[in-house]
Amino acid sequence: MDAAVPHPVTEQQVSRLRSALRLPVTTPGEADYAGQSRVWNAMINRQPSLIATCTDAAEVQTAVRFAREHQLDAAVRCGGHSLPGFGTSDGGMVISLAGLKDISVDPASRRVRVGGGCLLGEIDQHTQEFGLAVPSGVVSHTGIGGLALGGGVGLLMRRYGLTIDHLISAEVVTADGNLLHASADDNTELFWALRGGGGNFGIVTGFEFQAQEVRRDVLALLLAWPLEQVHEVFERYLDFAADAPRELTSLIFLFNVPRSDPYPEAMHGAPAVGVAGMWCGDIPDGLAAVLPLREYGPPSIDLSGPRPFLFMQSMSDEEYPWGRRYYMKTGLMEALPRAAVDLSVEAFANAPHPALEIDFHHLGGAIGDVAGSATAFAHRTAQFAYDLPTSWDNSVDDQSMIEWTKRTAQALDAYVPGGSYLNVEADTGPEVSRRGWGENWQRLVAVKRQYDPTNFFHLNPNIDPARG
Repeated sequence: MDAAVPHPVTEQQVSRLRSALRLPVTTPGEADYAGQSRVWNAMINRQPSLIATCTDAAEVQTAVRFAREHQLDAAVRCGGHSLPGFGTSDGGMVISLAGLKDISVDPASRRVRVGGGCLLGEIDQHTQEFGLAVPSGVVSHTGIGGLALGGGVGLLMRRYGLTIDHLISAEVVTADGNLLHASADDNTELFWALRGGGGNFGIVTGFEFQAQEVRRDVLALLLAWPLEQVHEVFERYLDFAADAPRELTSLIFLFNVPRSDPYPEAMHGAPAVGVAGMWCGDIPDGLAAVLPLREYGPPSIDLSGPRPFLFMQSMSDEEYPWGRRYYMKTGLMEALPRAAVDLSVEAFANAPHPALEIDFHHLGGAIGDVAGSATAFAHRTAQFAYDLPTSWDNSVDDQSMIEWTKRTAQALDAYVPGGSYLNVEADTGPEVSRRGWGENWQRLVAVKRQYDPTNFFHLNPNIDPARG
């Protein structure tokens, strides 16, 4: 951000901005300000001075130039899902992409064009009409902008790779207010950086993706055993995962069984070890492939079976709703050793709330088909990711929840050679950013210096051009 002292924005200046945009510019005191300024993570409660909702690239250019002219802290919001609350700013300006909702699907070429303000569920609905999908995340009210620019993991990642691996081109408004086309042929360094480098280089107003064939019905996997069997289940799962077909994306996790349907009443509230995931392919083949897991024990819970792909893509919506408090940590692992399992079991036993869980996502597959230097997302050889998706409702629990999550993450980091997935990282700062981009850090700094030398776009896992 330019280092000059900000100038107060007058009502006359806001009026000029209003006249240039088709949707309202919202300021404090207006009826819909509270709703417009709210973000997904209830721990974040900031009060921007104005919220400009844009409907096309030209309006985004206008908003960027306005923020620069008046030296306003510019926060960019697509879905508002940023854990640290990057989509808002106290006293700053929110550039909302909520009006950029165009979606078009060409079933012949399987190319999909989406506006920068689209949510994942909206894209899934359009693509599934043609038996297609753009690999993405599993909370349908997440925005495509933050998810895609950070990498994009989900239930299709082992078969098809990350969201960024399907990006063909992007329309980008840069810090000087210009509109650029980035692809393998145009602005190639910018295109490289956009694929995993986050929102550091501009505002993506439009994405073009290569979709993949995904049938309307897939095989859901959900198994659980009593926690007493945790080491046997982990050993069996790791043996299975070592040769698991790419069609299966899965995780193993520690959790307390919810006290609700469809879980069997006899297991309600019981600590357990679970295996969940999705098979993208012929369902009979999937049933045969996961049989070694379903027959082991056997599991106390087996809710596996065919499900609509759209159901799987929104399955986590209730678990991660708007209005809860979130603090999450993650780390990328080359292996999952017994010692990491042991400390996870101990941490889980000392969790301050029964809703807390510890997840280990199985990576590999198509993710590793792309070289670590081919996109800004460097960590292509990781085989597992630990994930602490901590959430709660009451602010009185903030300290205990955050301290438990930090303590558990610090212990697990002993088995992380370096690397994290910044989309699931609550903390910020130079060391967090460097860890997230690893070997690609210096190249990203060079791109940042070219396209945003004053760090106008700094509300993100930041790449500070002045630090290097």
